[in-house]
Amino acid sequence: MAFLTPERREILFLAYYLGLTQPEIARRLDLPLGTVKSHTRRALRSLSCLVSSRA
Repeated sequence: MAFLTPERREILFLAYYLGLTQPEIARRLDLPLGTVKSHTRRALRSLSCLVSSRA
């Protein structure tokens, strides 16, 4: 996850390690919900590409 931007890394941490929902993350980070959703989607896509390129 080191190659992700700090903001995307933090969003994934809050979602998958702390179990927060996207609206909760948006409130906690003072970001629009759409921004949280797009950062989540892009971060997961990046991780998926990394995993599939190593397989």
